[in-house]
Amino acid sequence: MVEFYPTKTRNAIIFILLAFIYPFWGCGVSWQGKVIYLKEGKVLISPENEEEIKPGRKVLLYRIEEVRHPMTGDMLGEVEDEIVKTPVIRIGDKTVTAFIEGPEFDILKVGDMAEAVRGLEKVPKGGVYEAGQVIDVNIESGKLLCQFNQILDTELETPAIFSVIKYDNRVTKPVTGETIALVVKPVADLDIPEINPDENIKASYRLINPDLGWIEVGDVIVHRYGYLVNENLWFQEPPSDFSYETLFARNYLRGLRLYNSSDYREALLEFQYVAELMPTYRKNLLLMGLCYTELNRLDEAEKHLLAFLEINPESPEAWTALAYCYIQKGDAENAAKTYEYLAELLGDNPGAWIDAGGMYKNAGKSEEARKAYNKALEIDSNNEKAIYELKNL
Repeated sequence: MVEFYPTKTRNAIIFILLAFIYPFWGCGVSWQGKVIYLKEGKVLISPENEEEIKPGRKVLLYRIEEVRHPMTGDMLGEVEDEIVKTPVIRIGDKTVTAFIEGPEFDILKVGDMAEAVRGLEKVPKGGVYEAGQVIDVNIESGKLLCQFNQILDTELETPAIFSVIKYDNRVTKPVTGETIALVVKPVADLDIPEINPDENIKASYRLINPDLGWIEVGDVIVHRYGYLVNENLWFQEPPSDFSYETLFARNYLRGLRLYNSSDYREALLEFQYVAELMPTYRKNLLLMGLCYTELNRLDEAEKHLLAFLEINPESPEAWTALAYCYIQKGDAENAAKTYEYLAELLGDNPGAWIDAGGMYKNAGKSEEARKAYNKALEIDSNNEKAIYELKNL
């Protein structure tokens, strides 16, 4: 026999059942991630599972804190400290970006956790695509020559703009060290009349920060649209040809230009930046030593030149610079020894032996000076300078 409950009774039972079931409704595995980078309100999150998430979905950012016994220090358990809920604004292949305004951003730390929660928000649309590169720059006219790899329809999304960018930093996966995202900053916005991928295009540019920004040959040009038009920082997937030196090669090139213009103080700032990321990059240590010498910071010059010579012991340029540094310091004996090593390195150059002889002479070491001048005569028996110096020892 089937029994029917009165309508009110049935509704009450259904309500009780739903109240019991609701907390577990959809309690399958939700999207989870870990905070790996924080900058200017942007939160970059690395997914921790294979679940999907879409722009606008809210995530809870929280911190797992250990609870320990106040006397013994034994771990008693863990608590989750909720920080803030915020929507996801961009989805990449290996990362997710959220944006936070307010004091909660200052509370966040790398290593905090993220989990998808109920709730959606409408978020602004926007995107960025690599479109080409700079192949020449005319600083005086404020124009550059661009090479585009593809045609991008600027009418497709508005607002839209072409910009020169720089890779400001890289973000690596904590365990593997794999580069999974690049921190990108726009350097300049371009005025481009028309795009043809078969031709190089002349364009005017406006530096976003005239005091700090500059354009280098080889810089990447992107097409950005939507909300990204007004952004001064975003995250991108690394290109297939990305290498670590991409982060600082443009600073090295700028340092070279400044050094060749005798602006040693500004050049040194660029070389110091490179040294922070890769001290042994190309001739960076040598150039720092040369800048320090020109700025009369001779102890620092000696230190950097010797460091360079440990890596490149057969660099005539570095040995010459070191000898000059010793001369500036009034250290004739070390200058003479340096010239002697340089002479051995060069082999058939009597001038280095004559310079060594001169330094030994200034140091009061006549016998060493004589040997150096005789070495010069072994290479060039008619060398008038060596003959003259020997007669006057």
